[in-house]
Amino acid sequence: MQQVTILGVKRSQGTLDNGKAYNSTKIYVQTKMKETIDQAGFGVAEYAWGDSSNFEKINKLSFPFLANIDLETVTNGKTVQLVVNDVVPITNLNDKSKIV
Repeated sequence: MQQVTILGVKRSQGTLDNGKAYNSTKIYVQTKMKETIDQAGFGVAEYAWGDSSNFEKINKLSFPFLANIDLETVTNGKTVQLVVNDVVPITNLNDKSKIV
């Protein structure tokens, strides 16, 4: 598990014009930028988190919040992707109260 700050969540579900169905949830995580002379601070990284049902698990929380996430590295043989297997909210950063 890795502790992160989750800034947002988005679900997507439907059918493409070619008939292929899609169903996913993405979380948006505050991520430290590699410091160079041209960049510093934080950016946002998008991670896949299963299907759209995962959206309901956190969409009513107050963003941003701290969470523990379980990440897995997967590949299709060409590209590597980090996939989130689980999100466990810890605290609401606005009021520092425990969520769990």
